[in-house]
Amino acid sequence: MLTRLIRNKCLLFSLIIILLFLVGCAGQVEGPSIELSEAFFDWGDVNPDLGSKVEKFLVKNTGLDNLEIYSVSTSCGCTDAEVDSKLIAPGETTTLTVTYDPSVHPGLVGKMERVVYIKSNDPKHEEVDLTLVGNSLPSSHVDVEKGTRPHDNNLRNFEISPFEVNQLLSDDEMVKLLDVRENFEFDEGHIDRAVNLHPEDIAEEALNKLNFAKEEQIIIYDLSGKESTQVYEMMGRMGYTNIKIMNGGITHWVEEGFDTEMETQHDY
Repeated sequence: MLTRLIRNKCLLFSLIIILLFLVGCAGQVEGPSIELSEAFFDWGDVNPDLGSKVEKFLVKNTGLDNLEIYSVSTSCGCTDAEVDSKLIAPGETTTLTVTYDPSVHPGLVGKMERVVYIKSNDPKHEEVDLTLVGNSLPSSHVDVEKGTRPHDNNLRNFEISPFEVNQLLSDDEMVKLLDVRENFEFDEGHIDRAVNLHPEDIAEEALNKLNFAKEEQIIIYDLSGKESTQVYEMMGRMGYTNIKIMNGGITHWVEEGFDTEMETQHDY
């Protein structure tokens, strides 16, 4: 009788352990799964005289396999982001540190928006975004008129600053502007002379209808840089050799104080 009681207790204990394990795994999914502690963060007022703003976030693996972070990038060179570890075990987290340096954009006043892009081996969410917004206050040390600084120090070799784009347009240079945002975003405000074509519609036939020659200068822009990079790579594979991305997209264009249009797009 005692032996049977002990055996039953052991069986019950084993069942409880199995149940607890199943409950613990219930919230997890097969394969790796990425989850950010926040997808949106408000810096509030950003005083450039106080130096860089730093904020930490958590990246969690809610899946059952190891999560590998392939890359962490940002929409602008003024913002840096890095994770403590690029390999996250199931159920574990790593810290994502985001640093915004207002000195890169002296004279910037008003609303600002930056985006952090994280690519991983999560099969359902190959890329997740963290959007950071804030209100940039005037600096008591720097008095720079909007649109007067090229900000070349934070550009990659395939990028061009809003300042340079404005110069090209002002000088009436032969340059084509391709806005790759949604139609309604384009209608709400776009750069003069730009045409609108969503990334899903990028194809040689569509570009030919816009009279985009493969050797002429073409500048691509979107909201903040994500879709532009995809389109840049697609058009590069098609043989377009003189294309660039406008750094920071229409967000930086507006931040620099340049005008937008709300008229019907041009037909080249």
